[in-house]
Amino acid sequence: MRLTLTALSLLALLHSARGQEQLQHPKKYIVDEEGKIYWNRHLPVYIRLTPDPSQEGVPMKSHSSSYVDPYFLDTEGQNWIRSRWATDQTTHRTIEPKQEAMWEVYADGLPPFTKVDYSSGRTYLKQGKRYASQKLLLRFPAQDGLVGVEETYVSINGQVYQTIKDSLLLTRAQEYRLRYYSVDKVGNVEEAREITFVLDLSSPKTKLDLVGESYENILSHQTKIELKAEDEDAGLSKIQYSLDDGPVRNYLSPISLYALSEGEHTLSYYASDLVGNQEEKQTYEFYLDRTGPFITSETLGDKFMTNGKEYSSGRTRVKLTALDNKAGIKEIFYSLNSEAYEPYDKPFYIKSKNGNTTIRYYAVDRVGNKSQSSLGGGEGGTSLSTPYLDLTGPKLSFAYQGKMFAMRDTTYISPETKIKLSGYDSEAGLQKLSYSLDNGGEQDYAEPFSVIEAGKHTLDYYGYDNVNNRNHESLFFIVDNQGPEIFPTFSITPVGHRELDSATTVDVYPKHVLLFLSASDTEVGFERMEYSINDGLPKAYSSALGGFAPQKDFTIKATAYDKLNNSTQKLIRFGVSN
Repeated sequence: MRLTLTALSLLALLHSARGQEQLQHPKKYIVDEEGKIYWNRHLPVYIRLTPDPSQEGVPMKSHSSSYVDPYFLDTEGQNWIRSRWATDQTTHRTIEPKQEAMWEVYADGLPPFTKVDYSSGRTYLKQGKRYASQKLLLRFPAQDGLVGVEETYVSINGQVYQTIKDSLLLTRAQEYRLRYYSVDKVGNVEEAREITFVLDLSSPKTKLDLVGESYENILSHQTKIELKAEDEDAGLSKIQYSLDDGPVRNYLSPISLYALSEGEHTLSYYASDLVGNQEEKQTYEFYLDRTGPFITSETLGDKFMTNGKEYSSGRTRVKLTALDNKAGIKEIFYSLNSEAYEPYDKPFYIKSKNGNTTIRYYAVDRVGNKSQSSLGGGEGGTSLSTPYLDLTGPKLSFAYQGKMFAMRDTTYISPETKIKLSGYDSEAGLQKLSYSLDNGGEQDYAEPFSVIEAGKHTLDYYGYDNVNNRNHESLFFIVDNQGPEIFPTFSITPVGHRELDSATTVDVYPKHVLLFLSASDTEVGFERMEYSINDGLPKAYSSALGGFAPQKDFTIKATAYDKLNNSTQKLIRFGVSN
């Protein structure tokens, strides 16, 4: 009879907290079919005499020994109860030749011995427990040296002992702690033995980890694949793997991808435990990316080429652009003139002095591949020599063309005076000049110009070079468009008046009269004076005018000039008497 252990049968065995204690088995004797007596050696023996087999008889007593009431059989196996001599059952005479009368009895004081036989697939002994990967069929063959085995008992996981007639089938994945023993036919009880089986029907679980650079399912050739497996029961035996259509290999250390070509690949892997449970094959598909990014540079802003040399300004920026065939760009780095590399995130200005700047740069994709030009060169990257960096604007100057007068820190010019602006740039070259008068709009300078409006003025003027560097200067001046005021003075008072016409009356002076001319200027001062008499040629005035002819009328045209050549005229009309 086979006992199959299932979840329901386990529940049925839950009977007592003391179920793991061995059952009580009485010591006894048996008489077999041949009439042989088998006596438990640990039982007492009482001998009775009776003339009739149907009667109970009289217990025998011994007055010569204290070891016969009761008596214990002394020898394992065959024992004899003897009389001195055998007698004939008819004549009751001693049989000749003489021989003993002997009664056989077999004493059995030794318990049986039970072992466990099991049939399963692969098993593994670990820490005193026997692990199996398939259902277990257990048999408990027992042997007894004399009388024979009566029953074999098994307790499962501390439950009540049950008799086992044939075998025990374990089908559920769990741990089974079995205690077992046998009893022979006269009640000798074997000391219980114990064995633990673990029915392990589960396979290991393998986890894949990436050691190194990766992005989604894109890996670097420097990345390694690490496989880790765990098994809860029997323990891990091995992990096996294959790449693409290659051979199956035992996993010993992280898998190197260095020898793989760029492109799509498949890793297959699985683990086995120590009792042969094998994990279902897993696959990991990935793309091996060996190609670094492609990176380009571009200068943005002011640039100018002259005489075969390119110039840029401080506003010029450098833009770096990188493209990657698969994983995508992770970072771009750049260095100016061998300084430490900085991460690039947007176009940057070239922070340097005048001159050429060397920029080195490289790009890294998401799996650590660097741009081709930097391979083998560490962080050397690609070199870019920027256009000559021109950070300074033109040098500016001005000049007055025409009259000007400086007094202390103030410059005066006339409306006819022209302002000439000049600029010079030794690097990118002068592009243009512009100016703004009295905070007005900026306008390009083309040629010398004059300022007509009298008064104080501020001229801001600018110079731009060919990369749009600008310099600025300011100029303050006063435009003076007024000539001096003329003051005529006669040396004598008039002696009368005379009508020149119906509308004009003039003073008349004696013939020895002198005319003094003077002038005053409120801004830059008087410079010189000219005069003419009665529309004659102008002459420079240097002293008082006299010698006027009598009985005539005179018109003196006086012209006064200041230091800016501003002029005023005045007509002086008078007559001379006899």
